[in-house]
Amino acid sequence: DKIYMYGGKIDSTGNVTSELWVFHTQNQSWVMLNPRAKEQYAVVGHSAHTVQLHPDGSEPVILVVFGHCPLYGYISQVQQYNI
Repeated sequence: DKIYMYGGKIDSTGNVTSELWVFHTQNQSWVMLNPRAKEQYAVVGHSAHTVQLHPDGSEPVILVVFGHCPLYGYISQVQQYNI
């Protein structure tokens, strides 16, 4: 019942964002989240997935895999966001 959207190019000038948004399908609304992360890179061309890292039923995390950052070039790290 939720769709997450992370980062990406936000305008024609190539500006990239590190914002994380969630779309609630039941009430058709968007909310911007402020996730906790060690390092946060604004990237484009990445892949992001919601996963359950622990079988104990803890909250899922979002893993952002690779991507291109305007400041650092191509990122070879996996970013983890607690949501």
